[in-house]
Amino acid sequence: MNISKLDQPLFNYSMNTLLGLATALLLSACGEGSGTSGGGGGEADISGDLELLNSENAEDRENGLLHLIDHEGGAQGGTKAVELLKDENMRVASAAIKFVVKHKTDGATDALGSLATDAADDGVKIEALQALNDLGATDKYVEISVGMLKSSDAAQQSMGANNLGRVEGGAPAAQEALIAALGSGNAEVKSQCAYALGILGSKASAEAKTALETASKDSDKNVAQSAKDALAEINQ
Repeated sequence: MNISKLDQPLFNYSMNTLLGLATALLLSACGEGSGTSGGGGGEADISGDLELLNSENAEDRENGLLHLIDHEGGAQGGTKAVELLKDENMRVASAAIKFVVKHKTDGATDALGSLATDAADDGVKIEALQALNDLGATDKYVEISVGMLKSSDAAQQSMGANNLGRVEGGAPAAQEALIAALGSGNAEVKSQCAYALGILGSKASAEAKTALETASKDSDKNVAQSAKDALAEINQ
């Protein structure tokens, strides 16, 4: 392309302007990516979110926890997250549960146990109980689930039995409670108890086998089948 001397200054000016604009845009984009909830991962990036954990505003505390869950270095907020498991706001407590599970935060077992039994929100209770199992606090998880199974409320019994059926390898410490519920619970609870006993395999007691043999003759066909399946698991 042949450019005249008259045209050259205008051409050079235009190119310089474009280059300047491009540079400004790049710098702007880099700046936008360095916010408190961005994916950069440096300590400076999370300082704002860590500060939010101490906010008097519940929404701020919740957002701070949620931002830190998937952020590199977010585990730095662990001590405060354990404190926030006791937060009166259930959304904040729920976010704190997610945080301690994600970062496998130490010292959360007692607070999670309290939430699993006393939280004002049933959904948070379930989250807290599952968190105990996820974090390997099996003894506490089983203890609370057995308490639910012994409840006079059928829904609590069902939830307790279902929880015990989620323990990998079964829950030997819960056998007595499972056997009792297998003989006296409603059909749904009986079926769940049979399953929870079945996954014990070789750890199932003689009493558990006897209770399952009796349940295999239950008038409810689902209970009977669950008991037969459990015996097959134990005897294989």
